[in-house]
Amino acid sequence: MEQNRVPKPRKKDPLAKWPYIFMVPFLISFFILKLYPTLYSLYISFFNWDGFSPKIFSGGKNYIKVISDPNFRLALWNTIRIVLTSVPIAIVIGVCMAAFLSSVTRGRRFFETINFLPYITTPAAIGFIFAVLFDRNNGYINILLRGLGIIHENIFWIGDKKYAPFVVSLMIIWKNFGYYMLLYLAGISSIPQDMFDAAKIDGSNAVNTFFKITLPQLTPVTLFVVITGLIGGLQLFDEPVLLFKREMANIIGGPGKTSLTVNWLMYDNAFGTQTQWGYGSAISFALFILIGVLSLLGMKLMAEEDDI
Repeated sequence: MEQNRVPKPRKKDPLAKWPYIFMVPFLISFFILKLYPTLYSLYISFFNWDGFSPKIFSGGKNYIKVISDPNFRLALWNTIRIVLTSVPIAIVIGVCMAAFLSSVTRGRRFFETINFLPYITTPAAIGFIFAVLFDRNNGYINILLRGLGIIHENIFWIGDKKYAPFVVSLMIIWKNFGYYMLLYLAGISSIPQDMFDAAKIDGSNAVNTFFKITLPQLTPVTLFVVITGLIGGLQLFDEPVLLFKREMANIIGGPGKTSLTVNWLMYDNAFGTQTQWGYGSAISFALFILIGVLSLLGMKLMAEEDDI
């Protein structure tokens, strides 16, 4: 009789539905504010449209124009140049700061906070700070260099095409090195202490230990930092725009377009002086494809590193 007894159905947990209910606002906002605009942007990239007149289907002409547009090639070159100038320096500063702070016992949290603050500072504030620092007339950089006798006349940092990309790169370095420092600090803390103790017993000094043990163990962190730094750098927009807005509000791309980035070119074509929404969308998706390729390459490299 007991074998033929039908098991009682389980009672449904009344709380099981709540995780799904809490997901609803996120899903709604994601579809409305993220997915739909992205798909609509892809849709209008195949049209000639200024946002007001009727759409004119152009097929892939906008993407052909992206490839042949000298402004796009210039913007891509400027972006890559700024990224390759700023990201390696920021990484080197970050790993050196992390190595130093990992051996500090007193005041470590204070220095970590101070160095991380630029990363969470708004781009508008960063642009204003550097515009004041590198101001031609009353900028603190010119005042300092004149006081040291390095220069005799003020340099127009933001208005000179030789110096403008340097200032943008310096902004990126100042903003990101604290973030890289925290990542490297987390990586150093995960290295077994036994490895450092064994090196110390063998008579290794701090420099040899850093290059022979610390850096090799931080390879996954370095790989992650390099890939995310490149991807983030390709999306550069806020900092250069806000930097030049104070001195050169009506000039796109800074002096001689030496600081024109891909996102800045996209914004100018879509919402600025050109109002070509279709072409602006094509530029954004060309950048999306480039970032997607870098992301896939990064994922492959990180997977290979995990397999070693």
